[in-house]
Amino acid sequence: MAQTKITGDVIADGTITSAKLASGAAVPANGSISTEKLANDAVTTDKLANSINTAITANTAKVTNAITTHTGDVTGAAALTIAANAVTIGKLAVTDGSSGQVLTTNGSGTLSFATVSAGAATGTSLPSVTAVGTQFYNTSTKALYSSDGSAWVLIAQANALPVGAGGTVTMATVNVGSAFTHNLGLQFNDADSVDSLLTYTLHSGTLPAGLTMPAFGTTSLTGTASGNTATYTFVIKATDLDGGVGTQAYQVGVSNDYITATGGTITTTGGYKYHTFTSSGNFIVSGRNNRTLDALIVAGGGAAGGSAGGGGGAGGAIEDNNITPAVATYAIVIGGGAVQTNAATQAQQGNNTTCFGNTALGGGGGSGTHHVSPYNYKNATLQSGGSGGGGFGWDNPNTGGPKYDLVGGTGTSGQGNDGGDAPWQSYYGCGGGGKGAAGANADITLNGAAGGVGINWKSLGTFYAGGGGGGAEGTGGLGGNGGGGDGVTNGGRNGYARGFAGTANTGGGGGGGFQFQVNGGQGGGAGGSGIVIIRYAV
Repeated sequence: MAQTKITGDVIADGTITSAKLASGAAVPANGSISTEKLANDAVTTDKLANSINTAITANTAKVTNAITTHTGDVTGAAALTIAANAVTIGKLAVTDGSSGQVLTTNGSGTLSFATVSAGAATGTSLPSVTAVGTQFYNTSTKALYSSDGSAWVLIAQANALPVGAGGTVTMATVNVGSAFTHNLGLQFNDADSVDSLLTYTLHSGTLPAGLTMPAFGTTSLTGTASGNTATYTFVIKATDLDGGVGTQAYQVGVSNDYITATGGTITTTGGYKYHTFTSSGNFIVSGRNNRTLDALIVAGGGAAGGSAGGGGGAGGAIEDNNITPAVATYAIVIGGGAVQTNAATQAQQGNNTTCFGNTALGGGGGSGTHHVSPYNYKNATLQSGGSGGGGFGWDNPNTGGPKYDLVGGTGTSGQGNDGGDAPWQSYYGCGGGGKGAAGANADITLNGAAGGVGINWKSLGTFYAGGGGGGAEGTGGLGGNGGGGDGVTNGGRNGYARGFAGTANTGGGGGGGFQFQVNGGQGGGAGGSGIVIIRYAV
């Protein structure tokens, strides 16, 4: 074979071995062939052993990084990417702190953990202005201030929530058909707002029919209730302009059986409301439904006789029950008690009391006399009344004087009882009649007789309209339970004394006096003034 040039394309890959080389041919030493001896792109993967290709594949990333120019914040021959969440406390030049601390630097490259304090003074009112940057926190208003050196500047303030009064608030009873109002603002407080800027809504429960929640800018639950007697419970929510809310529980009763009225002194006890009139006035009914009322009407008591005086009769007492009032104004006129007497004056009747078309008659005056010439007895015609005045008896045989045996006055049916009687052999005053019983008769002793007892109206514990006791030289008669005045005791044959007055605003009769001499006697006691008591269930 003639010698020719063999190109690389004829020789199969990997077929040139040392055996193929001529003897004595120069073989390049290890490392003597540099990349400069190789043509560009002459060495391909096909010309390299498989183990070399594997090594190159495994290190491609390193080769790429080594020859890439990085223009980011990290500089150098190679730029590496830090994985997310790879930096922990252990990777930093700092010792871990405690819970709640923050990482800080001293400005010279040293890291550490430190506790951050609030740095603000606290209180409920602003102190004097201090250095610039000083802070103050108001624990009441939840406001944070900072000082600018001359004034406190509000930085931030938490919204104060509306706060209810707590518990369950019981509203006044709502009467069907009557106007009702309740100010909800009285039960809510908002430190940084006012009641009228709260919005009130029903949070839970049911309102009585006819009642409506207040519109914005107002605070009162209003309306006219309808329906039957019942009790309602509900919760109202108050919302401020910043959305803060507070709640309050309520209870209200609705009554379809009621009387709404004013006048007199008003008290409530035992399930009843009482209007007590001790002086004249008006009872004003502004609303009523399915309710009646009761009334005690007592006139003024009569005065007692002045000497050996019979007790004054109690003022007439009328018990008027189950009255059905209209919505109207009713005039109440309270009768005064009869004025006290002297020995020479006839004892007068008490004054009438009127109410609801009823007239209670004043009590009758007690009888009496002078005991020496001229022997005049008094009050033969003024003894009758609501209850009759007591009579008197006198027998003076030693001086040839007349014998007196005046019977007691007559009480008015339904209002009172008769005064006591005095046969001529009896001595001194008889008892005035009371609402509950007649006055006691005089006897043949020197003692006065007791007045008739009054009544304990509706078992309330207070008696009214008792008769006055008779006056005597010995022991005076006791006034009847119900304001009757006691008769004078131990007037003395040569002395004189006045009987005791009936109790004011009971209609009690006056107590009888005693006077032996013609001149200077003090006379009988005055009658007690009348009273009106009206009551109805609530």
